Amino acid sequence: MERISSFAVLAILSLLLLLGCNRDAEVLTTDKINPIDKLQITEMIIENSKVGNITVSDKNIINQTIIDLAKVKVVKLSPEQEIALMDNGERVLQESTYIITLENDSHIIKSSAVLLSEKELILNDVKTMSGNDRTVSYLNIDDEETLKYVNNLYNLLLRQKA
Repeated sequence: MERISSFAVLAILSLLLLLGCNRDAEVLTTDKINPIDKLQITEMIIENSKVGNITVSDKNIINQTIIDLAKVKVVKLSPEQEIALMDNGERVLQESTYIITLENDSHIIKSSAVLLSEKELILNDVKTMSGNDRTVSYLNIDDEETLKYVNNLYNLLLRQKA
């Protein structure tokens, strides 16, 4: 009986800790993490496990991507949350997953995002992508406005593979 009570208390404390940590997460817009000057971006690379790599240089498509991406609100992921969300890297291999990279004319990455679905976007902090340390990642929040922009981005990527 004591063992069950201890387990129940531990489970409740774990749940409260998890809920408390998520509630206090700072909500940012993607342009605060990876500020992008539209005039500097010359290429958008789209990667997908089925389609392969597509390079987009159409300024209208790139600009729309930047506009929609800048309006997505995100929260920082812990390493454990990221591993669970990415299913230890397996989700990148799914046909529904797209990776977009925005680069300047020197092929320097200015922004990078993973669209897992029409409702899930992970933004990589490009300042943390070099070196041996973990890349800091952010997940979109699920408010109506943010989901609209994530969906816009996903549909824009689907049109590029056609």
